[in-house]
Amino acid sequence: MNAVWKVLNIVKQNPLIVVCVVVIVCSAVSFVWPTRVQGTAFVKSMESRSSDIGKIKQYFSKSIVIPAENPDDPPRRITTVIKPQVIEAVQQINQDLQTQYTEIFKLANEHNRAGHEVMLQGLFPAPVDQAKPYNARGAYLSEIVRMYHALKPGQPLGAKEIQEALAAVQEEYVRNIFPAPTNLSDLQLAEIAQKQAEKLVQLHEDHARSIGVYVTPLYLDFSQPGSWNPGPFVLGKWAQPGALPPMGAIWEGQMQLWVQQDLVRAIRLCNDMDKPGASVLTAPIKNLVSITMNDGTVGKANPEEQNIDKRLPDNFKQSHTGRTSNPLYDVRQATMVMHVDTLKIPQVINAISKVNFMTVLGIKVTNVDEYEALRAGYHYGGRNVSQVELTVETLWMRQWITGHNTPEAAVAEYASTLPADDEFNKLTDEKKVEYVKSHGIFQAGLMPDSVRASIGLAPRDPNYQAPQNSGGGKATGAGARF
Repeated sequence: MNAVWKVLNIVKQNPLIVVCVVVIVCSAVSFVWPTRVQGTAFVKSMESRSSDIGKIKQYFSKSIVIPAENPDDPPRRITTVIKPQVIEAVQQINQDLQTQYTEIFKLANEHNRAGHEVMLQGLFPAPVDQAKPYNARGAYLSEIVRMYHALKPGQPLGAKEIQEALAAVQEEYVRNIFPAPTNLSDLQLAEIAQKQAEKLVQLHEDHARSIGVYVTPLYLDFSQPGSWNPGPFVLGKWAQPGALPPMGAIWEGQMQLWVQQDLVRAIRLCNDMDKPGASVLTAPIKNLVSITMNDGTVGKANPEEQNIDKRLPDNFKQSHTGRTSNPLYDVRQATMVMHVDTLKIPQVINAISKVNFMTVLGIKVTNVDEYEALRAGYHYGGRNVSQVELTVETLWMRQWITGHNTPEAAVAEYASTLPADDEFNKLTDEKKVEYVKSHGIFQAGLMPDSVRASIGLAPRDPNYQAPQNSGGGKATGAGARF
């Protein structure tokens, strides 16, 4: 208690000291409070600044995706600095690739379609009248005959012609003997036989000079359908006289006709048949034994896979190319059996690869006895010849076969070829559809609705109903040989 009174006395006697103490205490308190408040704001400001700096750094090392140089390779991922020049460069790359894709796609379709005319106008995708499917038979057979003659075909000389020529050799030999012998000696008979052998070879050689390739005779007579011989070709059973053939079978016949026409073009190209004097004597392909095909395509895209921008995985179970039918193209295969100059087999394969989109998938080679062939009347020009069996893959672009899936697809395709400020892009969606339809940009395709439905594509006719008994577009026996 005494201590308290002493302190109070000191305070009373020294008021200046008390004031100083109070000022010091208040200053300490006033310093601590604002500094703490300002420190919290500073920390928040630094955290925000650090976040902004992090975002900026992201643009200095941004990972972007650009298309690969090889379309079959996955897109490339690179790290770069995002700046106007980079954005402009990537946009230009995508624009250039889109332009190139559009042009290549157009050229591919034009190349694939060139030279492939329908057998009868007004038949596909739906006949314009009920007579068209019936009339298709005659048109189809006419195309088979035309294809046959395009080969400059020929067969060995007939027995009667050979016998008459050999008899003439003997008669001429006897006329030159004086006096005329009653009986020919063994020596004279041997000389006659030698001259006849030489004449026979010359006959075959002269005859071969008029032939482009040896081919089994073609015989088609509407009055005797049971005795038809399709030669080396595949001929659809639907073409025989009878009931109205289904559109699916007619379409299969059309597709197989186009495939065979391409193979004939390859033979003509390989044998250089447009060259004056070209003949089977010097040609790589000596004898077309047969062409065979299975109905339908190799695989098919499921309905959920009908996206042209989505690449389907390779299927190497079907072929070593891995290609199967997909929304971009259909795949078909054919088998050719031929007698070929052995040294020119590579030339045959190259010729096939130059026509349309055809690829040789497999080859089997067996020996041919040229002397036995000559005895049968086949003159191969004295060349070593092999029998070659080729499996050939052909591709058919759906752009012209099936047409655009929808008018909207045609709109998107057409818009991709135009500048962004083009008047077309300013139209409403409805007007764009009207435009592509009225200007022939939208392609309905040639494929009948029954076949479209069978591969998961929407029929063109909104009232189309699949036949109850045939399962839609199947064309059983459409390309059978008989």
